[in-house]
Amino acid sequence: MGICLISTDESADTFRTLFRGIQQWASAVNNQAYTISHVLADGAPGLTTAMSEIPLARRLMCWFHMIQKCRQHAKLIKDKKKWLLVEQDIYSMQLIFDDQIFAIASRLMLLKWSADAELNDFRQYFEQEWILSLPYWYEGAACLAPSTNNGLESLNGRIKKDYTLRNRLPLSAFLKIAERMLIDWSKDSEEKPFQLHITYKDDLKLSAYTWLQQLDKTQILQMNANVYVIPSKNGNMSTTTWVQQFHAMTWNNYDELVNWLNSARLISCLRLLPPLFCTCRTGLKEYTCVHILGLLMLWGSQPMPQLIGKRKGKGRPKKVKLALSKD
Repeated sequence: MGICLISTDESADTFRTLFRGIQQWASAVNNQAYTISHVLADGAPGLTTAMSEIPLARRLMCWFHMIQKCRQHAKLIKDKKKWLLVEQDIYSMQLIFDDQIFAIASRLMLLKWSADAELNDFRQYFEQEWILSLPYWYEGAACLAPSTNNGLESLNGRIKKDYTLRNRLPLSAFLKIAERMLIDWSKDSEEKPFQLHITYKDDLKLSAYTWLQQLDKTQILQMNANVYVIPSKNGNMSTTTWVQQFHAMTWNNYDELVNWLNSARLISCLRLLPPLFCTCRTGLKEYTCVHILGLLMLWGSQPMPQLIGKRKGKGRPKKVKLALSKD
C-alpha cells in the first residue's frame, strides 16, 4: 500500500500534512494506532523542520546524498591525498553499528582532523552538517533497514521516462497518468511479487562453506544467548580482547577504534528467522553474508553445499584407444 501527496512545494507545512496523513490513513486501514518511527530522506530542510510533528521518530539521512555532499565540499581540502584519507575515515564511520560507538568515533575523528590545520574548514563543515544537524547517516542508526533512499528515488526517473516524458503536466492530466502507473505497477507486482524471504545464492553458499572451513572455531565467542562474536579475516586481536574493548569503549584515537571495528564481527540472532544481523559491510547493507550463512551451516540450520568433483581440464580429451589394442 502507498500514499501520495500532491503539492506545489517541499515546505515544512507540506511535510507536516504528509506525516499527519500517513498516521491517520495507516491507523484507519490497520484498525490500530500507527506511529512513524523512522524517516529516511535527503537533506531537505523542510522535512527536517517538519520532524517536530513526529518527535519520537528518528530523522535518517541518506548515505548516498551525504557522501555526495561531502565530495562537493572536498575543495575545502587543497591536498587531494589528504581528502582521500578523510573520505576513508568517513566510510569507516558509516559502518558503525551502535549509537554510543558513533558518538565516541565522531569525537575521535574530529580530534584526529583537528591536528592538521589544512583540514580545519572541512572539519567545521562536517561537524556542523553531519554531526550536529543530520547525524543519522551510519548503519547503526537503523539496523536491518536501508541506508539510502536510492531505491525510491529511482522511481522518479522511471516516471519521467515512461509516463510524463519529462513534461510538467496539469493536475488533471497527471492524475490520469498516475492511475495508469498504479495499474501497471499492480500488474508487475503480480508477475514479480515482493520477496518476503531471503534466498541464498549458490556462490554465497560456497563462499560461506569455504569461510567456515578456514575459521578458527575456538575464536567463536558467545556474548549472551543470542549474540556471537567471530574473528574477521584481517583481524589482529582475539575475540576476547575485542569484547573487552567493546564493553570498555576506551579507545585512545580514531584509528585505534577503526582497527577494533574491523578485527571481529558481531552477529545477533535475536530474530527467529533471517535476516540475522552481522556487523560486516555486506551484512549491514545486504542483510546476509558468509558469516551468517556459515554459522547457520555450523549449527545445522542450513545444509552444506554439495561439493563437486574436480573440473575437467582445458583442451580436447585424449582419443579412446581401440578395444583389445596393444599399448
